[in-house]
Amino acid sequence: MKTFQWPSRPLSIFLLLSALLDLICFVKWSVRMHVLNLPPLGTWPVLNRPAVDLLNFMPQAYYFHTSRFFSPPDMLWPFTYPPPLAIIYFLLTLTPHSIRVFETFILLAAIAMGIWLARAMTWRGFVPVHAYGFAALTLLFSYPLAFEFRVANLEMVLFVFVAAGVWLFFSERENAAAILFGAAAAMKYYPVIFLGLFLAKKRYLPILVGLTSAIGVMLLGLAVVTPSFRLSLRGAREGLQFFKNEYVLQRRFAETPFDHSIFSQIKSLVHRPWLPTPESSHILMAYLGIVTVVGAALFFLRIRKLPVINLLLCLTIAAITLPPVSYDYTLLYLYIPFAAVVLRIRVPNVDRRLVTLAMVLFAIVFSYETEFMGGLLLFDAQIKFIALAFLFVLALVYPLPDHDRPLPGSKSTDVLVETLSS
Repeated sequence: MKTFQWPSRPLSIFLLLSALLDLICFVKWSVRMHVLNLPPLGTWPVLNRPAVDLLNFMPQAYYFHTSRFFSPPDMLWPFTYPPPLAIIYFLLTLTPHSIRVFETFILLAAIAMGIWLARAMTWRGFVPVHAYGFAALTLLFSYPLAFEFRVANLEMVLFVFVAAGVWLFFSERENAAAILFGAAAAMKYYPVIFLGLFLAKKRYLPILVGLTSAIGVMLLGLAVVTPSFRLSLRGAREGLQFFKNEYVLQRRFAETPFDHSIFSQIKSLVHRPWLPTPESSHILMAYLGIVTVVGAALFFLRIRKLPVINLLLCLTIAAITLPPVSYDYTLLYLYIPFAAVVLRIRVPNVDRRLVTLAMVLFAIVFSYETEFMGGLLLFDAQIKFIALAFLFVLALVYPLPDHDRPLPGSKSTDVLVETLSS
């Protein structure tokens, strides 16, 4: 295969813009810390307290499979995640170095993702040193990865499930992909959206397999998290209600800069005291009803007819913006369609201007520096939400072709499928 010359303009623009935004953020942080002698603000460093999510829930994991799991005596809040995720926390209690083990897992998963992308780019004709250099710089400039590493949320586990599921989907191992999507959905619900990949192809058996997987993993979690299935179910309901009252129905100003969900933008725009009241519950139910109807209409009228890259990008953005709360570690999922777009850069019939615009939007979403002050409030995820909205519209309106010339030794013209499954 012909070797292409580096740099490719869209990829160069992505790297330059990412570097510029991150440099601006680092300079602002340095001036604030070392010149003005003020406390850190914003996304650099990501948060002051490392591994905050892991530290918040690890104490409960030591009560795994006891009647006190959902309400341990030394905790001020219940377990707010679905029960299957408690199994992961419990496994981390088996080592005295749980934080270091999980941080190592995050780094290894990120490195594996970078190596896979570089190999795929090499397969598509990039010089190996350029492909590996691009992958390494992409990880270096990654705000979502830094955010995940800093807070140590178990989102990386779900990301691995979903990324592996997408790879299996492109490898035409649909049932295996559906099992992973279902398992991820049992742990945090919204990955169920990725079953839309099968619905668009009218492949109903994998959807059934995925839903069965989700139900099975959920039942497993309920069965083992406490000695009583009924106690587990009651605890899960109480945890979900607590999460709804404390995180969904309230506007948490400290976390607003990291929440890029649509509902968070609604809470930011509507000037009212957001508290767990019947009125706010009604607004939430109305929101969920509207996004369900509009989302279903968009899917059946437009999204399901799009090429697979556009379909994947639309579903991914929906998965990370439609839930009422979606913190910035969920931006990790966007690297899956990002890789697919990168692998289409050199296709002759792809509009380079549209790909360049997509790379600009990806750079904004993946970078540190998108924050600004509005009064006493810090806005960051709100800017990322705008970029995500434009990226969604771009994927909705301008299809990226699925097919081009065949690879050597292959009769298939679907080079993306050949590359992603290799």
